[in-house]
Amino acid sequence: MQKMERLGLKTSHGAAKIMGTLLGIGGAMLLTFYKGVDLHLWKTNVNLLHDQHDSEGHQNSSNNTVLGSILAIGSCISYSIWLIIQVIKFCI
Repeated sequence: MQKMERLGLKTSHGAAKIMGTLLGIGGAMLLTFYKGVDLHLWKTNVNLLHDQHDSEGHQNSSNNTVLGSILAIGSCISYSIWLIIQVIKFCI
């Protein structure tokens, strides 16, 4: 049975692994949570918001922000666990 690779924090190879991991996770979180300009390239008939507007006609997007954040983080964690399980199965 093979062992998992050691991280080696004091080596440049280990530091590069940590920096790459943090950069990858940080970039994914930035793209997930960044609220930029809405792009309307073409008209579609799909309405995912189900007309959630407040009394003044503005969209009320703060209702599901916390739930969306929790689901995004849960997705990242479950995907990383799935990758670890695949490596363990492959090495056995």
